[in-house]
Amino acid sequence: MPPSPAGPRPSASTGSSWGRTPWRGHPAQIVDRLGQWRERAGVTRVYLQTLDLTDLDQLELVAAEVAPQLA
Repeated sequence: MPPSPAGPRPSASTGSSWGRTPWRGHPAQIVDRLGQWRERAGVTRVYLQTLDLTDLDQLELVAAEVAPQLA
């Protein structure tokens, strides 16, 4: 993909492209990555996909430690 007029696109994995890999890491790392998308690309909404619908701890972690920092 060509660079956007707003500058380089943030990446989930390398910092140099959008990437298609799942995001992994501590909540602070995810907040940083989402913040890059917001600043550089104007992203205002993301969707969370979880493959294990019984893993409510994952959703609670995102709700408690990621979402409040992005509000």
